[in-house]
Amino acid sequence: MTDANQDAPAGWSDEGDNRSRLRAWFLLALAVFAILWVLVEGISLWSRFPERVPVHFGIHGTPDGWAGKSILTIFGPIMLIAAVVGFVSLSLVLSPKWCNFPGKDRMLRLPPQHQQHVVAPIREGTAWTGAGIGIGFAILCRQMWAVALGDQQKISPWPVVVGVAIGLLALVIGIVNARRRISNLGDAS
Repeated sequence: MTDANQDAPAGWSDEGDNRSRLRAWFLLALAVFAILWVLVEGISLWSRFPERVPVHFGIHGTPDGWAGKSILTIFGPIMLIAAVVGFVSLSLVLSPKWCNFPGKDRMLRLPPQHQQHVVAPIREGTAWTGAGIGIGFAILCRQMWAVALGDQQKISPWPVVVGVAIGLLALVIGIVNARRRISNLGDAS
């Protein structure tokens, strides 16, 4: 047992937290891969896009708003999602004091190594959220391009709905686990 873990409750390990961090990085890497894949595909399709492309879709997935072909109309959505995934990636490297969840005040009274253990499930949940959003919107972007190219008539919102739902569920589970870890410590004031 390391010096940092000598006063940690039974069952705590840096190894478990490191696995959680690796899972989080892996999830975000999958999202980055999906975004890059779609971006490269869009670049390869650039010459095939018509001069007028759909930019808004109604409740049933049919296009109801159009704009001229430009870098922003074609690549804007995927670049926005790349920025979201990049922002979520920051949660893996920022100090626990930047996390915001119920019980944060108790967590901040813990020694730094315990703070890291408490926020580990929140970080992983955040990674699931970023990956779900990133992959879901990458699929949606591909669908938008397929409509623009005439390969399909409408888009389906399900990739985004499922991705966001999985991510948010994982984030809620992460928050619950973080609160449980704080409770297992008792009040450290």
